[in-house]
Amino acid sequence: MNQNGIYFTAGLLLLVLGAISLTQSAFTQSDRAEKNQSTAIAIDRLDYKYQNTEENLLALIEKSAGISWDSNSRKAVFTEALPNKARTAGYAAYFNAYKQFASINLDGYDININAIADSATLSIQPYDINYTHISASQKKNPKPNQIIISPSKIDFNAYVVSIVLQGQDYTGTAEQVKTTDDNPVCLELSVYKEKSRKTLNYGKTWCNIDPQKSSTITVKTNGPASNDIQVKITPQGVLGITNNNSSQIIVESGIDFGNNAQSAPQVAIPRGMISVSESAFKIERK
Repeated sequence: MNQNGIYFTAGLLLLVLGAISLTQSAFTQSDRAEKNQSTAIAIDRLDYKYQNTEENLLALIEKSAGISWDSNSRKAVFTEALPNKARTAGYAAYFNAYKQFASINLDGYDININAIADSATLSIQPYDINYTHISASQKKNPKPNQIIISPSKIDFNAYVVSIVLQGQDYTGTAEQVKTTDDNPVCLELSVYKEKSRKTLNYGKTWCNIDPQKSSTITVKTNGPASNDIQVKITPQGVLGITNNNSSQIIVESGIDFGNNAQSAPQVAIPRGMISVSESAFKIERK
């Protein structure tokens, strides 16, 4: 074979090897792209499963727990009667039925249905603020006459609380408020005589409450002191509202984020209560 033939053969071999390499690379990239697409589809499916479950549970709470809510670009507010008489035997039955449905029909789900049902806890996201009926000291056995709002940190404009009396006579207010100029929390409190809100019995805003100490505003009504309504801010800035009167009151309570709102607040199920997974892809969302 002459020298030209050697060069030709060597060049042809390099072309063939190059073609094989390009083909293998194309197959590898194609396989990788297919896997990436499959994973992306699985993640979308995971998000759908989570959102669908959350929407079901939120609808269940709104239907059976006597709690409603509204939110906009800067505020999230809950409405509930205290004592809450909606959470009767029928309330537990709704959640038990959903738990049975989920265990039979939903693959890859883990729902802490008992914790959700026991406390009727809701969350304001993405701020990790819980609206619940169990304090840290109670552990369980929620009080039907108490609401607790627990922030993960004080990064909002104000707590907003409106109390609507239902036949009780307003007789005054006692304030025991601890103040500070160092990272205080604000509270806007209004007390109305009737649902129409034509009569404002009491209205005041504090913007200097110390979130690391206990402050109490007592709304007095007719009857003994044991019938009073208490609005408290306790260490870590936790807001508690308790109606010690057997007669119901309507409470609207929530948070105004004001200019601190980085994104619109959304009412959700607290993180960790729902877990969905796609076992084939080893991915999970909580």
